[in-house]
Amino acid sequence: MKSFLFLLVLLTFQIQGFSQIDSTIASQGLTLLKIKDYKGAITEFDKSLNLNPNDINALKNRAFAYSKLKQFEKALLDLDKVILFYPNPIIFSDRGIIKSQMGNYKAALLDFDKAIELDSKYANAYIDRGITKTKLKDNIYWIGVNNP
Repeated sequence: MKSFLFLLVLLTFQIQGFSQIDSTIASQGLTLLKIKDYKGAITEFDKSLNLNPNDINALKNRAFAYSKLKQFEKALLDLDKVILFYPNPIIFSDRGIIKSQMGNYKAALLDFDKAIELDSKYANAYIDRGITKTKLKDNIYWIGVNNP
């Protein structure tokens, strides 16, 4: 019984230790993002994801860094994984922006539409959808004539 309690206490301290390490790594990654050291930030978020492969914040932040380096495919892979765990309008909109930057306007529109479906009050999705439709020369939709 004593050895079981000892192992339980030891495991608890190890989990807390990993949590603190992960938090420190994430903080370093955010600091590097702020100073626009995107490659360094990606390295830190990689470390964080090695400890917790499903860390949504590390995935979102690494996707942002990848997009700043114009590594759009890698950014999309991270955002796709975030959407599996945390489908929300902001992430769909962010993914739509990246697809638009890649010139994949129709796929971007699907993401903006999904963002609006999830939150009809999320103004950024409407704005980004309008900008993207303009790129497609679809101004009738952009001004809202055919949209609710």
